[in-house]
Amino acid sequence: DQAKDKAADKSKKKKKSTAGTSDITASTTASTTDATEGEETDEDTANRRALTIDSADRQKLDPGAERTDAIEGQKKKLEDDPFAATGVKWGSFVIRPTIEQGLTATSNGDSSSAGTSALLSETALRFSAASDWRENSATIDGYGLFRETVSGYPVHDEQGRIEGQLNVDLDNELRAIAKLGYEAVPESASSPDAIAGVSKQPLRQTIDGSLAVEKHLGKMQYTLTGAVSHDFYGDAKLSDGTSLSQKDQDSTLYTATLRTGYEISPALTPFTEIEVGRRTYDQRIDNEGFERSSTRLGARAGLALDMGEKLSGEFSAGWLREAIDDKNLDAISGATVNADLKWSPERGTTIGLT
Repeated sequence: DQAKDKAADKSKKKKKSTAGTSDITASTTASTTDATEGEETDEDTANRRALTIDSADRQKLDPGAERTDAIEGQKKKLEDDPFAATGVKWGSFVIRPTIEQGLTATSNGDSSSAGTSALLSETALRFSAASDWRENSATIDGYGLFRETVSGYPVHDEQGRIEGQLNVDLDNELRAIAKLGYEAVPESASSPDAIAGVSKQPLRQTIDGSLAVEKHLGKMQYTLTGAVSHDFYGDAKLSDGTSLSQKDQDSTLYTATLRTGYEISPALTPFTEIEVGRRTYDQRIDNEGFERSSTRLGARAGLALDMGEKLSGEFSAGWLREAIDDKNLDAISGATVNADLKWSPERGTTIGLT
């Protein structure tokens, strides 16, 4: 029995020794593996590509932290003339008023057969208002001109006009333009209807309006315009203090004009126009016994210019004829020249030709 007990004790000690040896071996293996992994990590770090200096700046930001455009910069309409005066803001319009004062020297104060030389003071009040809408646009322009004699032939008159225009884009290639205006001007002493021996010529007032439709097909441009203009006259003041009615001169002119143009370049567009119309007098037979209503026919050719700030506008030449209803009166016809050009030799200086 003692021998069996000693043999069992030896067997237990041998197992414990073997287990200890296994633990040491496992620990040594684990340490060796950790060391190997550590050596591989150091080697990989040494061979890794270096980051760029600005790599931190190129990292993607959180969508909530990205920079956004300023509120006033969204859908902002570009200015047509960034160098124009600031103007006065009134609702959705910007108003630019001006005043002009000058002197005029003339050899004929009122352009009459009896007129003589005079030095005139001229004061002009002008204003323009333009909308700041993004899609369509509207403008209002007006002026008042006052002339007084400083020395020489007596002249005292005033005149003025106001006109509004609305542009509406119907689609990418079609646009409508509507105009409405009012004008008050004394009858010119050089007019065929001027009355001799008056202290003051009658006041001629005009109300006019038009509606035009523009269509672009490639480089071709078509414009059809319908217009109505009504003239009505005040009484003429005679030298003896009495007045003379001018109601027989009140008339209305209806016209339709078709323009066809071809865009050679963005700056040059030659065009032709054909105009037909009818002039009707409120008083069918005038004070002299004539029936002066007439039929109008005209044709012209011209060139439209758009060279930015340097040169813009158009000019044309043609022929106009009005056949009068009264058989005793011949038709009136003659050459016509029209121009509305603006030239700017340098910024801030504009020379106009009308």
